[in-house]
Amino acid sequence: MALRCPYCNQLVSLDDEVASGQHVLRCPGCSREFRLTVSPDQPEPSPRTPVTLLDTVDEPSRSSQTPPSAPAAGAPEPADAGPRPADLPGPPKPAGGAAAPGAGADGGSSVASRPSETVRQPLPPEAKEVERCAAQFHACPLMVPRRHILLGFGGAMLLLVFLGVVLRLPVLAGAGLGMAIITGSGYFLVSGCRDNTYLYQKLRELALGVGWRDWLVGLGAGLLVLLTLWVFGLLWIWLLLCFVAGGAAAVFYQSVDRRIAAWRAEPLRQCKEILDRLRRAGYDESAIHGLVARASGEGWEDFFEALFGYEALVAARILWTRGDDGRDRPRFRPWRDPIVRWVLDRLRLRSQADERRQLEQDLEKAMLAEGVSAPIARQRARNGAKIMVEHPAQVPQTYATQPGAGDKRDMQYRALMATMEAAEEEEVEPPTSWERVWGVVEAPLAVLFGQRARFLVGCALVAGCLIWAHQNSLLRQPSQEEVDKALGKFKETVQQTDAQGVLAKSEQLAIERSGQSKPLELPLVPAPVTAVFDSFNPGVAGLVLILAAFASGLRISLFVFPAAAVMLLAHKIGIPGLAPALGNSLTSLAIGMIVAVAGFLFGRSSG
Repeated sequence: MALRCPYCNQLVSLDDEVASGQHVLRCPGCSREFRLTVSPDQPEPSPRTPVTLLDTVDEPSRSSQTPPSAPAAGAPEPADAGPRPADLPGPPKPAGGAAAPGAGADGGSSVASRPSETVRQPLPPEAKEVERCAAQFHACPLMVPRRHILLGFGGAMLLLVFLGVVLRLPVLAGAGLGMAIITGSGYFLVSGCRDNTYLYQKLRELALGVGWRDWLVGLGAGLLVLLTLWVFGLLWIWLLLCFVAGGAAAVFYQSVDRRIAAWRAEPLRQCKEILDRLRRAGYDESAIHGLVARASGEGWEDFFEALFGYEALVAARILWTRGDDGRDRPRFRPWRDPIVRWVLDRLRLRSQADERRQLEQDLEKAMLAEGVSAPIARQRARNGAKIMVEHPAQVPQTYATQPGAGDKRDMQYRALMATMEAAEEEEVEPPTSWERVWGVVEAPLAVLFGQRARFLVGCALVAGCLIWAHQNSLLRQPSQEEVDKALGKFKETVQQTDAQGVLAKSEQLAIERSGQSKPLELPLVPAPVTAVFDSFNPGVAGLVLILAAFASGLRISLFVFPAAAVMLLAHKIGIPGLAPALGNSLTSLAIGMIVAVAGFLFGRSSG
């Protein structure tokens, strides 16, 4: 007799007579272990005998992420689970020896087609009450008007953007896009602050955990946006737009969402009372989650999250995404999932960095107290902290407590311990003179030429260029009155018989056509500094530095800062040792862009 492996689908041979109970099998093809459960009333296994996931050799965390199904007789249990309470009801046994739901012709349960599937048993009587609460939860009469309001608002904003593009009115298109973004952001802040949603909590944790340098970068970005709006004459319009959009979001939340929450409070209260009775009866939490997920119908995620929270919903999706009919059920607000994953990754990296930094300090102090020299202690502390962060302290206990741990696990654990011992006993060579110098200047260079410095300098250059363009009226279209006035003066000059006046006017027009303009003028700023802003080159250089801020490491700074200097100064003072003053800002711009492109191609690094 044979059974197929739930991982690689290869046949695993069995004895003709297998005792009832649980058996751990190993697949000869993929070398993974899985558990075979034989119920007492079906002592002879068949390909339909329930097979569930056991902690595998190379994936020790999978089983911890997969919550078990509702408790039932003959259902598989985790490897480290204790005895199941005797008062948990099992599936009712059909009369007349008929096969239970999901069982094959021989009476055994069906094999899961993949490891995450479970054998679904009949629901207990309380499922009807949970189903009634879920139906009342979704029957709020304001849900349909809410959907219509959101669709109408989104359609109106899309129409504004479309009309702005077709009629060549960028202000109208920007107003539609900005209204949609600001209203959505305002609604997220209002609802998150009032309801304390999971995404709002994590974003707030991420924002409040940044350092003062990151706050300075955010301030620079905000000031640059405000300056751009002011230069284009849109500042007051966008401030009014923010006020209207924020007010609309607050009114929508207060008049619609709060009333929906008040309607749903009663079915949630009744369902929680039912679940409390089940807990007192002996049901574990995973069985209760399975009961709610199965009894709530197609829109189970909204109701499930209101009861147990977002984290429990993500865990339950592993088992209950499909309904009892085998079809995938719709998800509730799936746009949150990639954002949450991104935020959690950032928080995890920050936590690991803080933990690693603290471990390095503690290990280095301990080694210095033992008499180890400072350079060797620093290197050993760095190696040890890296291993301790990448392999947490609970790893040995996890390896030791897993039943049926194979030789591969033992070998991995011994390799981990050997690596940690090698990190402690490694003979580190004394650093060279260059390494000592780099260790001293690395932190100051990171402050002066790192990612934040590149972003802030780029913002300053773009801001200065925008103010210069505003002073020279280069970013606005002249009015008809100004055009008529200029044409009148030109006609008067042409009608003059004085050749001197015609020549002077021609020289003025030639200067204007050549693109020359007045340099930037700012109070309390030295003239040599503002004289740099006499063309669009500083704006292009600032954009290059802002883009370079998204690349890590210092190597790219060796390219982009010289490129920015060439764009700013090469047409005035030339390139020292290479070329005299170029005289044309376009030439210096082209040379600087070549250097910047080389930096983006060859100057990026992972460190």
